[in-house]
Amino acid sequence: GYMMACQASPGHLMAAPFSMIGSIGVLMETVNFHEVLKKYGVDPIVIKAGKSKAPLKTLGEVTPEELQLAQKDAEVIHEAFRQWVLKARPNVSVSEDWLDKVCTGAVFLGKEAEELGLVDRVVTSDEYIAERIAAGDRVLRLMPYRGPQFGFKLSPLDLLLLGTDAEGRTRLSEKFQLLRSGITRHIAPLFRVGSAVGFLNLMHHLATLQIRPSLTWK
Repeated sequence: GYMMACQASPGHLMAAPFSMIGSIGVLMETVNFHEVLKKYGVDPIVIKAGKSKAPLKTLGEVTPEELQLAQKDAEVIHEAFRQWVLKARPNVSVSEDWLDKVCTGAVFLGKEAEELGLVDRVVTSDEYIAERIAAGDRVLRLMPYRGPQFGFKLSPLDLLLLGTDAEGRTRLSEKFQLLRSGITRHIAPLFRVGSAVGFLNLMHHLATLQIRPSLTWK
């Protein structure tokens, strides 16, 4: 989320108009079955070392002290999150009003996020790509990698790494030879099956023909 996005270089953090930006907050939750289990005579046994370990339990009883510990942990993480954002966005004019509005876990659409300094620009991905193409940049389209084909285990990353030196290019050539063998091994049976089906169709066609003898009396 925004914890990672805010680390973009200043001036280069962009967002789409209807993207949801922010959510600078911390959420900790669990479901506790202690009272339900107790009602049916089930007594969960929880063993832990360290009073602050796992204050929010699922089966054991959660005491008020443990709830306070969990709340304190959430507040420490929240403060670290806030400082993380402020350090990454030096252009933001921070005030108490700004902190009270932005660092509460609230989310904002693109335009308001820009006004608050959370992003630098509002633009769609299509618009940005069109701009880069018009500027003469080379724009590449990423294609999904569907895994090994015909038993040929070679990823796009392998292609880049193997082509960097002579030894790698030799290994790459060997892998392509394996690819040709794999393709031949998988496709050849298809040709054999196709020939067999064609021959059977021809025999059926000949069997259905009615050949009448031609008799000529002299």
